[in-house]
Amino acid sequence: MCSPTRAALLTGRYAFRYGMSGNRAVYYGTEHGLALSETLLPQKLKAANYNTYMIGKWHLGFADWAMTPVRRGFDYFFGMYGGSATYRTHMSYEGPRKSGYDLFEDTLNPEGKDGFFKLVVLVMKS
Repeated sequence: MCSPTRAALLTGRYAFRYGMSGNRAVYYGTEHGLALSETLLPQKLKAANYNTYMIGKWHLGFADWAMTPVRRGFDYFFGMYGGSATYRTHMSYEGPRKSGYDLFEDTLNPEGKDGFFKLVVLVMKS
């Protein structure tokens, strides 16, 4: 439920309007996500001269850099692209061969965060 709900919050539209209704989460190794044609809240806020920051879980698609938060209107992003990752190693395990390091600062993996409890890292960034 988190991907459709998150998409509804960022678009201001019901999930069934853009194909993310039900429990259609965006998992590692898949190429679907929130359509690039959708205008998101941070894009509208930037047009009104606001700074936009996101700290936490994106989970709306990351098969291409164009789908990531900093390419969808956020000035800054720190967190996970996917839906789940361990709290200390920041590795994601969503199925066989679909795992990897999932802690990003904008589009880069931040150095020196391994071994830190994820909540502490997120609070330090906020």
